Amino acid sequence: MLEEHIQNRPSPQAVRRKLNFHESVEVVQTFRLQEYNRRPDQNSTFRKLTPKLKMEIRAELNTYKKTEMAIHGMWPLPSPSAITNVQ
Repeated sequence: MLEEHIQNRPSPQAVRRKLNFHESVEVVQTFRLQEYNRRPDQNSTFRKLTPKLKMEIRAELNTYKKTEMAIHGMWPLPSPSAITNVQ
């Protein structure tokens, strides 16, 4: 089903839209700092990662991308130098 949807979608040139900006700008109120806490949770996983563990995760992800991850048929394969230089 997904393959069929991908094959039948319009080309990027067919769906290009013209971008227009409105002349006026609307400013609306939002939450105050006291009402909306954007700080991450103190127990978040990323806070517990050591530099070594981050490097291991990155290496595992890059290995997956190079060997197992499916590549869309319409896109050209990356050059070998692009694959080896992924950080």
